[in-house]
Amino acid sequence: MQERDEGENDPNPGFYGDEGGDFQIKFLALEEIKLAEQRQQRELEMMRLEEQKRQREERNQMEQLRLEEQRRQGELEQKRLEFEQMKWKEEMELKMMDKASRESPAAKIKIWGDALRNTISRMTTEGIDVVSWSVSVEKLLEQLSVPAELQAELQSILIRPYFSERAKCE
Repeated sequence: MQERDEGENDPNPGFYGDEGGDFQIKFLALEEIKLAEQRQQRELEMMRLEEQKRQREERNQMEQLRLEEQRRQGELEQKRLEFEQMKWKEEMELKMMDKASRESPAAKIKIWGDALRNTISRMTTEGIDVVSWSVSVEKLLEQLSVPAELQAELQSILIRPYFSERAKCE
C-alpha cells in the first residue's frame, strides 16, 4: 500500500489541516447559525416576557377598575343608607307632629265637632223642650264615647251654636 500524505486522499479535506480554509468557513457558518438561533430564542423569550408583562398590566388595570367600581358602589350604598335614614327620621318627625296635632285639644274638639254637627238638632224656643234637648245631647255624648275631659269644652264651644236665640242671650 502506498503511504498517503496527510490530506491527499482524505475524505474530509481540511479537517486535519486547513486546506483552503474550508474548515474555518464551515465552523464560522455553524457559529453564525448558532448565534442566529440564540438571537431568535432571545427574541422569542423577550416577546414572551413582553406578553406576560402586558397581560400582568391588563390584569392590574382590570383589578384597579374593579376596585374603583367597588369603591363607587360602597359610596353609593352609603349615600342610599344616609338618605334612607334621613327619610325615616323625617317620617318619624311627621308622625310625632301628626300625633301631637291629633292629640291637641283643638284637634280633638274639631273631630268631635264634626261628629256632632250632623247628629245634633237645634234647641227649640219652648222652655219645656230645653230639658229634653239637654238630656238628648248628654245621651248623644255618651253614645259617641266622648272623653269626660272634653264634654265640658264641647258643651260650651260646640253645642252653643245649637242653642236658641233666647238661650244664647241668657
